Amino acid sequence: YDQGYYAPPPIEASRTPTKDFTYALYRAPKNLIELDKNSNESCGIDPITLAKRAYCLRNSDGSLAPVPTRKEIDSDKVLAGLGLEIAYVKDPVEIALLMVEGSGSIEIKAADGKSSKIIRINYFTQNGRPRNSPARLVKCDGGAPDDYNSTARVKKYFASLSPDKRTRLLNYDESYVFFAPGGQGPNGVGNIPLTALHSFATDRRIMPIGSLMLFNAPRPWGKPNGCRNHTPMGIA
Repeated sequence: YDQGYYAPPPIEASRTPTKDFTYALYRAPKNLIELDKNSNESCGIDPITLAKRAYCLRNSDGSLAPVPTRKEIDSDKVLAGLGLEIAYVKDPVEIALLMVEGSGSIEIKAADGKSSKIIRINYFTQNGRPRNSPARLVKCDGGAPDDYNSTARVKKYFASLSPDKRTRLLNYDESYVFFAPGGQGPNGVGNIPLTALHSFATDRRIMPIGSLMLFNAPRPWGKPNGCRNHTPMGIA
């Protein structure tokens, strides 16, 4: 089984918050750390997964605290004003879908409205909280299969909700991705730029980053719906 990498279209954004652009994309707090799996340190047990939290905030006194949830970040604004904002977008669903992809780009309009700048943003780290994808949220909210079988339909479903219900539904996903702006991208695990037809995704717990592998996969080729086998050297 193989799957192509999808780079979503640029998201319209603003450098500063406005009446229309109110939802922030955040960099990671500087004190956010990922604990080694063998570490004796802890910032608690997640009540949903019952597993030790792997991502924590290190306080100035050396103690650890849990990283805020999506609700605490987006609704309670616990990170607002800390200088972590990359840009602001119109629709929080765009942010949630971008977090599923892991990287993408934003389009900053110039003041004259006649020009724009595309800025790539890549996955940097996360809060380590339990994840519920937007499609799964639509399904759990009672949406029909046609409502969650594509990105466009997921967007349409959320757009049909009132702002309050949309926010409540998104907040059932506690996970949150922090981004880093710049670079060529798109990037994979370890923030390493992907190479077309050679990079592939793996579980780094099983296959170390940088591993070489020969693989065979069908590749679109020639006439519509045509394909041929593609057998290159790949890198994880």
